Amino acid sequence: MRTFLFTVFILIKVLSVSTADEIVRFTPLGENERFAYAVENAQSPMGFAMWKMTLYAVRNDNVADISELFVWEYVTWENIQFTGDFRVAFFFARQWTASSPPARHLYMANGNTGEIRKIMSTRDSSDFRVTKDGRFIGFIGDWDSPNYEAPTFPHLGYEKVNLFVYDVENKTMKNHVTWHINGFIDGGWSIFRRDNIFIIYADLEGGHIAAATELNPETMELTALWDMTNINDRISPLPRFAHSDRYCEWQDDIIWQRNDPNIRLQR
Repeated sequence: MRTFLFTVFILIKVLSVSTADEIVRFTPLGENERFAYAVENAQSPMGFAMWKMTLYAVRNDNVADISELFVWEYVTWENIQFTGDFRVAFFFARQWTASSPPARHLYMANGNTGEIRKIMSTRDSSDFRVTKDGRFIGFIGDWDSPNYEAPTFPHLGYEKVNLFVYDVENKTMKNHVTWHINGFIDGGWSIFRRDNIFIIYADLEGGHIAAATELNPETMELTALWDMTNINDRISPLPRFAHSDRYCEWQDDIIWQRNDPNIRLQR
């Protein structure tokens, strides 16, 4: 059985004063290993229902042959995601202090090096996606403020949205691009991944996708897929976005993995 180098209690105390450059270590993955995870309910210090994530090493792609790597509390498990080889994980986790609202920290657990690094902090609830090669992280919202702390409500522009990309290797946030749609929406904005390209949807109330665009994180170029936001009868010809964990072609593997017993282990 692998041994995590810190207890959860000590780990949380360390992170309460950590910076983005500080590292927490665990046993690296072997050549024949990949990540899998399990989540369970955990109560936050403020009484909110949260999640505790346990990350495992799976040997030879056999979920009957696993070892526990570490446990992390107060995770928003819907955003747990992996690179295409399942050897690097990204996740948001909350941190409470007595003097301020809970901040969310984005962490990267690198199974190749056995290191957990805090990438950035925010008080926003914005979704994100990581490219399958792990090079870029895409965000929706206003991430250009100092220390990447976003405003509370970054999604209220219904005719345009700011798109941000973080370069993981260079530890830098790229200059954002703004996606202007032809009309307006009354729903929200969604981000997904297709390999190493981001797909952004403009949603209507009820889950219909009124517009879609691709964002190339390397060049920061937008490529419009469709935009029917300025058409009167927008509903009938539009694809419907299923807000659930079941398979839907308009979603991506991050959502499908939530019900995959080979990735989200049942414990």
